[in-house]
Amino acid sequence: MNLTSQLTALRNQSSDLTLAERAEVCCRLAKQLEKAGEYEAAREAMSEFWPERDRLPKIDDLDEPMRAEILLRVGALAGWLGSANQTTGSQEMAKNLITKSIEIFEGLGQSEKHAEARADLALCYWREGGLMKLAYISIAHWNS
Repeated sequence: MNLTSQLTALRNQSSDLTLAERAEVCCRLAKQLEKAGEYEAAREAMSEFWPERDRLPKIDDLDEPMRAEILLRVGALAGWLGSANQTTGSQEMAKNLITKSIEIFEGLGQSEKHAEARADLALCYWREGGLMKLAYISIAHWNS
């Protein structure tokens, strides 16, 4: 099944899934689309939880692990979309969302997700030309 048909299938079956299940499926599909460079389609996959690009995602009714996952996916997408569209402030929004996901993953002891989020955060800094700042933050974090 290709990614477009997966997006269509997600829309068709979403009423049969719980909110947490929909969030998980949306994140998984958005990540696949993002890896394929289909940023607009990935954003569309996240639209239930991120209906407006310039607003925070809707995560109030989700548990902590899923909140972190939504924040990570939306942050990563905000960074990619902002870079592709040269949108002012998008990298800052992306960094803030990803940083919040890092805090949650770290608190939950999910080291693999924590590392994934830090890699996405590094991309945001790289896109803005601030990779040296990220190196400093990382060193300070590991030394504390």
